[in-house]
Amino acid sequence: MPTTNRTRCVCVLAMWMMLFGAAGAVRGDVESMVGAVPGDALAYWVMDPGAFRREGAGVKKSSADRTLLLATLRAAVASGIAGSKSQAQWVEGLLAAAMVGEVPHTLAVLEFRAHRDDGAEKSEIDALQIVLVLHTNGRHDEYLRTMRAILIDAAKAKGLPDDAAGTQRRLDLPGGRNGVAYRAKAWPAWREVSWCSEGDRFVIALGAGALDRWFASDAPEPPIGSRRGLRGATRPKAALGTVEAFLDLDGLRERFPEGFDEGRVERMVAALDLQDASALLVRASLVEAPAGPALLAIDWITEVEGEPDVLAVTESAWPAGMDGRTFPVSGATYVAIARAEWRAIYDRAIRIHSATLKQRAAEKFNEKHEAWLSAHGDELWALTNGLGEWLVLTDVPEPVLPVPGLGSVFVAARDGVGAESLDARLSALLGSMKGVVRTEDGLWSLKVDDAGVVRIPAWAFLDGERGAMLAGGWGPPVVAHAREAMKEKESE
Repeated sequence: MPTTNRTRCVCVLAMWMMLFGAAGAVRGDVESMVGAVPGDALAYWVMDPGAFRREGAGVKKSSADRTLLLATLRAAVASGIAGSKSQAQWVEGLLAAAMVGEVPHTLAVLEFRAHRDDGAEKSEIDALQIVLVLHTNGRHDEYLRTMRAILIDAAKAKGLPDDAAGTQRRLDLPGGRNGVAYRAKAWPAWREVSWCSEGDRFVIALGAGALDRWFASDAPEPPIGSRRGLRGATRPKAALGTVEAFLDLDGLRERFPEGFDEGRVERMVAALDLQDASALLVRASLVEAPAGPALLAIDWITEVEGEPDVLAVTESAWPAGMDGRTFPVSGATYVAIARAEWRAIYDRAIRIHSATLKQRAAEKFNEKHEAWLSAHGDELWALTNGLGEWLVLTDVPEPVLPVPGLGSVFVAARDGVGAESLDARLSALLGSMKGVVRTEDGLWSLKVDDAGVVRIPAWAFLDGERGAMLAGGWGPPVVAHAREAMKEKESE
């Protein structure tokens, strides 16, 4: 497999940070959820976290911990104590993701149009309709409280002017349904937020008319990904679908041509090597393993000149010399194994990050990065040269919050490289970033908020019977779990 393709997908895999954080309380059906997406949708994301369901006494405690933490996050958002604007947005995003990630859900982009005038730096959105469907076991009051915390209470806490504070109104929807719309005077139509509670579904939409369009559609056509034959190109061994995402690149090019000519969209498409692709489908499925947790098979499928091009991002079997006992994955509901070509991954990650910035900011970032890499490249490569070639992603220990993207990462060190050596290399690398990272007794984490409540991600280097290992992920419990598991192996 060409390095450029593999590292592109591993970078996306790392950005998702496994996609599959916590077990859901509800089981969904990816096939039927994909089938409910209108055939003219520009993009969709479908996930069934119930495939990662856990059983046992620890489930009730985990649920109680989540309830408490969600209440804490909701209070932080509503009171405005999260910190700076960016920190507050981070906590709001975490709260929203936790609300979504614990249940089967569908996110579909039904409409999008934008333009950029000649000589203008900013693009203008002309139309946008996005629908999020949560398949639940009730508990809609909790979702409504979260919506209120993010939309209404947070706005009051921030002291927004009257034209930026929204009002609610009733919606009459197809099929005799009722909904609620929320919109501020200063908002364009595409910023309107609406929602509808119906049986075992809680539906949230962005953009005026999005709920009408969703409920009026009986999905008479198969999803675009299916019509183009991309879904049939996935690996046949992948038995149980858990996540599927689709992007109609040609449709987006038609609706925002200036964005694909230059700017952030163009740079992101280039960073992901999608310039020649007309569509993209990413599908994750569980493959039974002979022993231990099921393996998560992730396929990256592009359509180029009408033909599907399939890239296996993760392995469908353990690499030679490795198995479920090599890493602390006992009790996991899945394991994803990807080859890690560290320099290429780093270069790709930098390009992806740069693509998210405005042009001038990207140019400044690239200049600063080149200067930083010139000064600290030796320390960076000394660190990555000490790490092994396989990246293992899993969901043990179970994340407290069911956020898509939270999980655990384990990387074995190369033979002869110890945890102390790796920690020293990281200290040399991050010595100039004390305002960005925290370190205490060998445990590293990012400084996300001023109070230090959120410690995502957290990581450490550990020594064990089989050698040193990098253990990290959604929080300090990941490191504690790995440390305890390694001690148990030594005592066997």
